Amino acid sequence: MSQNNNHKFVIHGGLPRTGSTLLRALLSQNKKIYAPPGSPLLSIIKDLRKNLSLNGNFKAYPKDGFFEKIAKNAVNEWYLDAPIETETILERNREWNNQLKIADIIFDNEVKVICSVRNIVDICASFMKLGERQGDRSFNSYKKMCFERRIPATNYNFCRLLLDQETGGVGSNLNSMICGYRQNPNRYLFIEYEDLISNPSVELRKIYDFIGMDFFEGHYFDNIEQLYEDNTEAGWNSKFLHKIRSKVEKESTETERLVTKEFFEENKPGRWEFWRNVNR
Repeated sequence: MSQNNNHKFVIHGGLPRTGSTLLRALLSQNKKIYAPPGSPLLSIIKDLRKNLSLNGNFKAYPKDGFFEKIAKNAVNEWYLDAPIETETILERNREWNNQLKIADIIFDNEVKVICSVRNIVDICASFMKLGERQGDRSFNSYKKMCFERRIPATNYNFCRLLLDQETGGVGSNLNSMICGYRQNPNRYLFIEYEDLISNPSVELRKIYDFIGMDFFEGHYFDNIEQLYEDNTEAGWNSKFLHKIRSKVEKESTETERLVTKEFFEENKPGRWEFWRNVNR
């Protein structure tokens, strides 16, 4: 576990459209856990490190520990608003999936990672459903990519682009999570969306055991409050991206229709879901 300014930090990574917003809402019911929306900290810290490495003045007259001190101060400043009861902070950013070397410097040593995961085809279907719900604007970037690659702007091609290992919103995160897990398998816990929905109490107990906290008996799964909401329309031009239901229940996604039968057959559950073979 890592500690900074008297708070323990746990990274929340994994894949998109996997119930991560719901999980943070549930954990926020425990006042000892601060689980806000995603932070920009990793991007800021990576940019800082890159700029220092290229800066002539710093290369000519470097100062030991300067990067670490500035980076840790950024963490402390970002989380100054943590409630006074807070003991553990859930640092949310999927880019941490494969960045534990930086995490160990910033959050001290052996920070642990909770990864929210789900069938890859269901993730892609959730994106397609989101697009249907809010209109074409959510797919503007993928439409542009289709145009640049001279391929039709269809659900099948959108899903293929999502799953691209380099640039896709699903594939790139999957790839980084695999790499991170291979390097530090004992520091990762995978929470399946289906398991969280069907038996949230069991999955929450796994998390408490993993991060070394006593289980909070006050969790409830009806009339759930979303204490910390981000403006996803400003951030990603997507109004419904992080909206959750007030009750823990599975939403029908019509996976095969949304991703197309061809994509579903190419990416059936079991092809990508490596975490199901993990001995926890």
